[in-house]
Amino acid sequence: MRSTLFPALIPALSIAACGFSFDQSSQVKDRRILAMQVDPPELAGGMTLPPTIAAKALVVDPRTPDAEVDYEWRACMIADVAGGGGGGGGIGGGGGSSTYARCDESDPSTLIESGSKVFADLAIEVPIPGALVEALASPDKAAVAPQIQVQLRVASDAGDLYATKKITVTSVLPDGQSPNTNPELTSLTLDDIDWPADPALTLAYGACASDAQVEITDSTSHKQVRVCEHKVTPIVDDAQSEYYAGFLGDGTPELRRERLRLQWFTDQGSLKDGNTSQPDVGEPPDPNGLSTKWREPTTKVDIATLWVVVRDGRGGESWLTRRAALQ
Repeated sequence: MRSTLFPALIPALSIAACGFSFDQSSQVKDRRILAMQVDPPELAGGMTLPPTIAAKALVVDPRTPDAEVDYEWRACMIADVAGGGGGGGGIGGGGGSSTYARCDESDPSTLIESGSKVFADLAIEVPIPGALVEALASPDKAAVAPQIQVQLRVASDAGDLYATKKITVTSVLPDGQSPNTNPELTSLTLDDIDWPADPALTLAYGACASDAQVEITDSTSHKQVRVCEHKVTPIVDDAQSEYYAGFLGDGTPELRRERLRLQWFTDQGSLKDGNTSQPDVGEPPDPNGLSTKWREPTTKVDIATLWVVVRDGRGGESWLTRRAALQ
């Protein structure tokens, strides 16, 4: 293992986090990087900077959930394609963790740590470069502060998987606005019953009323079969959707509120909606809100896992994992 600072500067380009395609993005059958979180997600002039940035990733593989994986964490300075550090640059809404080119892997100074760990331990403390600390402390608030990107590579039998995450760096926050924080879901319910993180929630497979059944096509036999459908509802503290300063197309300042977006995944069965979100300004409220519906697999399994990732559209994200034991 090694730890360094990271002076490399690279141009910003759009890339994909994973190197292969999926039949349905919400159905997880192999190794995937589903999300990456940095804490704090925004550094700003005037705030007390932490000594490091905590980064962690949601990496899953239903085939070998407890396996160790070869990994590599990197971090680097990047060009600010948003045109400055003024209150809103960062990961685009709902697009996941990969919007910039990878760090220069030929530069040893970008390497923070490498080795082999189980998925749950894929986390790192990233040092904040002195150049960034100096820039945010500078009295010249017109200067553009350098931007930081964190990168994770994990090995896979289908080829290396990558995810990158930009930390938003804002030279001057609008009056009254605090640096962004990561949104968090309070909990989940399954059919209006609390779904705890541990132990797995016990379900009687196939035991539901006829009006809770849906007809789907079995992927093996290609025949139509009926399965139980369960409503999964996230519990969200309304305060998690923060207000921030934005701008209209003509540059007029506008107070905006974050629109939380959820991305759902499962390793067994299927989901009616892989993506749900809060309504945009002017949109009528969705009667289902942020909820989705999970459909049991066509063949009974012992354990089904569901993951939900919540993003605020400004670089903040977090996730929950839940398991159902089918009996």
